[in-house]
Amino acid sequence: MADKKKKVLVAIDGSNISTDLISYVGESFSPVNTDIVLYHVDVEVPELFLDTGIEQEFFLKMHSVRAWMIESQKRIEEFMKKAEESLKGYGFTKDSITKKVVERKSGVARDIINESLKGYSAVVLGRTGVSKLKDFIIGSIASKLLGKMHHVPLIVVGKSHNPRKILIGFDGSDCAKVAVNHVGDFFTGGDCHVCLCHVVRPINLTQLVEEPENLPPENLPIDELEWLKVRKDSINPQLDSAAKDLIDAGIPQTRVTKKILVDQHSRAEAIIEEAKKGGFGTIVVGRRGLTFVEEFFLGRVGKKVFQMGDDFTIWVVS
Repeated sequence: MADKKKKVLVAIDGSNISTDLISYVGESFSPVNTDIVLYHVDVEVPELFLDTGIEQEFFLKMHSVRAWMIESQKRIEEFMKKAEESLKGYGFTKDSITKKVVERKSGVARDIINESLKGYSAVVLGRTGVSKLKDFIIGSIASKLLGKMHHVPLIVVGKSHNPRKILIGFDGSDCAKVAVNHVGDFFTGGDCHVCLCHVVRPINLTQLVEEPENLPPENLPIDELEWLKVRKDSINPQLDSAAKDLIDAGIPQTRVTKKILVDQHSRAEAIIEEAKKGGFGTIVVGRRGLTFVEEFFLGRVGKKVFQMGDDFTIWVVS
């Protein structure tokens, strides 16, 4: 686990969701080991209008758009000041906080991606940003970034009530192991609780088609109990190794737990239900797991979870 100071990009738009972002960052990250960059992409016209293909100059002549621009600039200036003071309350110093407002160049999502390439350790943002123009939504920048940001962890903040209680969806993949390393890097202290959670689905045609690498030899009949034993024997040493990595990173041994959920037809639903039952505020998954992330973010269950799962902050790690 790395000891050097981390730089975190916190993308804000001044909305109530941005306030949740600041609370999450302050409660989750160490002020000693983290530099925060409060980053805002200033748009003259809401992107929703630009998507219509009509020239920007046309909208700039509209009274409602001009009023939106003035109000937006004032709101961001005020929010930046409040965010800085709030972070100081969590122990961050003025030197560890940078406020950065830039003009939109390629689009909000693309501008965030370009900025994130400048030595950042993670990107934090909310699910959506809402404009003050009645009945218009800027759009979910987080949804755009999910498919495009692969070089640093993407942290999508929800209404987390216990952000330092973390559930890692662990499938033994390389991405899952990287996710464990990131949790060890970012979360320290005795009040942190991390659960490594592995989900085993029943052996059936769907699973064997989705996970051909787990298909037993043709001459080896296998039933559910045998399948469960094979999976447990395979994952347990990896769970032990991941737990050791977390403990070595400074998380107390008594606050690192392991759990295997069996007979689950959906990994995504199982993880979400476990997070609800256990009172977890943060869910961490690898972007390229065996099949979990595809199901979680790209399938029907994933879309529903992302749209409605406001109670959780989700980390996506490549």
